[in-house]
Amino acid sequence: MEKTTHKVKVAGATYSIVSDDTPEYMSALAKEVDLKIDGLLKNSNMSTTQAAVIAALDYADSLKKSDSSTDNIKAQLKESLKDVAKAKQEADFYKRELERLQGSKIAENEENPALW
Repeated sequence: MEKTTHKVKVAGATYSIVSDDTPEYMSALAKEVDLKIDGLLKNSNMSTTQAAVIAALDYADSLKKSDSSTDNIKAQLKESLKDVAKAKQEADFYKRELERLQGSKIAENEENPALW
């Protein structure tokens, strides 16, 4: 996608952001940050800058925890894929063994036909 400039308003200030995201996405992102900062400002005596720093720390914390969860899920998936590969190998082995045994049984029956 092509990069475009988006104008967004956060905490009363307008910013020009260059991004390859859609205008709708950038507006939604700006609105979320604006609401977060406004919420912090309403319940405290902090400055807009302080509220922005607290909001940034909160988002950074969420991102770091999300990355950690993603890493854990990737590790679990990797182990599961190993288990699946091992199970497939075992299934292939038993399928070949079954075919071998069925082949032996057919050969045995051809050599010694039953007297029914």
